[in-house]
Formats: sequence, structure tokens, C-alpha cells
Amino acid sequence: MPPVALTVSMWRRAGIHRLPLGSKSPLAFHAVKHYACRGNYRLILSWVPPLDFIGHVMLKFMLLSAPACAAGIAVFNVMLWQPSPLAPRPATDNEAAAPITAEPALFGPEAFAGGSRYPSPVKVNLGNTQISAGEREARISVSISGPTANTVVAYVRCTWGDGAGPIRDQTKSVIFRPGDPLARSVACAIRPAKSGTSVRFVQSNVPDGAERGIAEASAIVVARAPQEGATRTGFRQPFRFQPFGELVYAADGAALQVNDVGGPQTWSTSLFHGRVQPSNGETGFYGEWALGGFQRRQGELVMTTRRLEKPVSRGFDGKPYPFLSVALSAHKMPEAQFRYGSVEWVVRMPNRRHSWPALWLLPEQGWPPEIDVYEGFGYNSDWNFSSHLSTNLHGGKSGQRTFTRLMMRMEMGDFGLRNTLDTEFHSFQARVEPGWITIFVDGIETVRYANPFQGTKWYPLMTVAVKAPPNSAYDDGSGAMEIRSVRIWRQE
Repeated sequence: MPPVALTVSMWRRAGIHRLPLGSKSPLAFHAVKHYACRGNYRLILSWVPPLDFIGHVMLKFMLLSAPACAAGIAVFNVMLWQPSPLAPRPATDNEAAAPITAEPALFGPEAFAGGSRYPSPVKVNLGNTQISAGEREARISVSISGPTANTVVAYVRCTWGDGAGPIRDQTKSVIFRPGDPLARSVACAIRPAKSGTSVRFVQSNVPDGAERGIAEASAIVVARAPQEGATRTGFRQPFRFQPFGELVYAADGAALQVNDVGGPQTWSTSLFHGRVQPSNGETGFYGEWALGGFQRRQGELVMTTRRLEKPVSRGFDGKPYPFLSVALSAHKMPEAQFRYGSVEWVVRMPNRRHSWPALWLLPEQGWPPEIDVYEGFGYNSDWNFSSHLSTNLHGGKSGQRTFTRLMMRMEMGDFGLRNTLDTEFHSFQARVEPGWITIFVDGIETVRYANPFQGTKWYPLMTVAVKAPPNSAYDDGSGAMEIRSVRIWRQE
């Protein structure tokens, strides 16, 4: 977006003033004049951006002549700009993604026992098929053992079997969404094969959101196989993100209000229970603002972790913590809380080994439950910050977790998205409805869960924990999560 210079006149009487930006976006300002004619204004920006705008607002104040001052008029030059775009989403996926539609519940309330139970994970099974000699494509059946309460992502590798194999050994992601048919096929290009040979397929990893059942199958080459096409009928496309509720909070990184306690319109640098989490094996102290974990930079709020010059022992356990972790929590921020609604973060992720970035939702009181929209498990040696995705639900009561439904092997490419989580800004969205919790990346549905936590009041958090050995230098790559914007919608 090119810079657009506007002139706005503000009167002595406080109020909301609107003007069009181009042909669409309204700007609303609330100006309060103090110390008449001394040019001291308190200006509260209340701009509601369009859904496709992520940028910054710059205000330049100029006081007019004495007569104008006496009349209570000042001029503000307003500049809007979009410094760098989000990572583009592939046109194929954007075109294929579908608007969100109402879907019937697949499980009754008794399946969730008030948020302490979740339907058992289904099993993913592979089934043998036959293909004709000379064919250039091998396919097998992939099925799940029953209706699923959550998205399932299976990982099926096509590899060399008995005398026949693929042109390229590869692993494909096979996605089942709640309500999809229970069986589909997966195929790979092969070299022409003779009768009596076979191409091997194997579940190369435990599926996300399910268990591994029959893990191997073959496409068996025969002289003439029955005609069987790929199974695709009845499988829906991923949903496109649509906010649920009315916009109640919007701020870019420059406008996020933060202090160590939190409150109305203000994020807290502490978690609701304190500044350490030893039960998770964390070795970082969630620092106050004065410890230097937060910086404003080019319209973004940068949350930075590091090794501390001297360990901190201010946690409730009294132990020394050698690393600085960072948190922004809305547990004291009523504007950010909702039972049903949506939240969106636009961020660039860290990539430092042993960092643990997360975007998540917690209940107003107690734990569990918990909704993990994104987690980056940097303490796992095989975690790839540029491409790996993870979501989870934690259920239970009275401090006792009784179930989780972890998805942690997914990759951006499984959904047609670019592997640039640590080099470009991406949007992460969660939509919480009475029946469903749906997670999106760059507006494309990645995971959907049947909602077991109906009526729970949530607040959002953004954190970068540290889970490094105490003697670690913790200095490779970037230990910072960069926040470009946060938006929250509330339906109830």
C-alpha cells in the first residue's frame, strides 16, 4: 500500500470522528485536549482495519495558529503503510479453500464429560490394491476406523517393494477432517512394472490426531487389474478463516500496551500463576519489562529470550533460572476474553534451539483446559522452525489433566503453505464455536477439533519459553518472536 497522507481536524469537544480511507477503511480518533492552547493532546487511536490490512499507523501532530487554537482546532497528519506483506498463500489452496459452513455435531455432550474426556483416537489403516502391468501410477487404500472428533493427518511413504518402486521415494500427507468419508486412496508415480511385482507403502510416522493401525500395504502388479479410480468423493476442502463474533480488540506491535501486572487494555509480562513453570522442565524465568525482553521495532513488538548475565531466583520455587523467557498474557485484560469468538496473531517465529514459542488460550479460572494454537518444540532435536506445526487440546478438571490430542508432525507444505515461519510473518488464527475449535495458518484451516469445553471463558497468551540445559550458551539463531498485530473477536 503506498503512503496516503490525510488531514484530520479535531475539535475541543471529545468524540469519535470518522473519515474514509480511499473507498473503504474508516479511521476513528478520540482526541482529548489538555492545557488549553498549549498543544498537549492525548490521542487515542481507535482504528478498525479491514481484514486484509496488516500495517502501521503514524500520527504527526501540528498545532495551528493562535486563533485556531482558541477555537480548539488542531491538525493531525495521518500516514498508513504496509511495510512488508505476509507470506503469500499458494493460489491453488486459496482457490480451493471453502467458506465456513455449519456442520452437525458428531458427538454428544456425554462424549466429553464436561471437558474431562475426549473420544478415543481412531486408527489409520492401509489396504492392499491391484494395478495392471505397465501402469505408471500405484495407489492403495487409506482408511480410518470410525468417525473422528478431530482432524487426522496420516503420513504414507511410497517406496520400493518387490521388484517395483516409485520414480521418487516420497511421503505424502493424507488428511481426514471431521465428517469426511472413512476411506480414500493415495497414489505415487512409478516406473512401468511387470506382473508379479509390487510397490510398497508404509506409514512412515505415527499419524497426527490418530493411532497407527495397519502400517504397511502393497500395490500388487497383475496382468489386468479391476478398474478402480482414486477415492475423493465427499471430502471437503479446508475452510477459509472467517472471524466469529464482533471485533473487540485490535493493536499492532507498536500499540500493544504492556506492563508487569496487566489490566484493562494491558497485557501482563507474567503468567497468571507466576513467572516460572518448573513442572514443564523449563529453565527460563518469565521476566519483567525491566529485564529487557521486550523492544519496539519498526511497528512490531519483539519478545526476546536470552541467557541472563546472572541467574534469577524470584520464582515461587526459589531456584535459580539462568535464562530469560518472555510472556504476554491477557488474564487481567477483559477486552481480550471470550467464551466463543476468534483470535488472530501475526508473528514471525524464533528458530533458536531450546526455545519454545507458543500461541495459546487458557481459561479465566484454573487449569486445564488449554488450547494450543501453535507450539514450536525447539528442545526437540528434529524440530524444524521454518516448517513444522503443532496444536493441542488439554482437558481435565481441578488441576488434573485427563486427555490431550496432540498434532505435532504436520508441516506447512501439508496445507500448501510456504516453509518460512522463522523468516516471514504469518497469521495464526483460532475460531472457538460451541461445537468446534478450528485452527488456521495464513487463513487456511489446518486442524479442527470437536469442542469439549463448551462455556469456558478464554484469554490469549503469547510466550517464548526456554527449555535449555543450564550450561547451554543458548545463542544460536534468533530467540525472538516478533509480534506485528493481534486481533480478537467476541461472539459471547
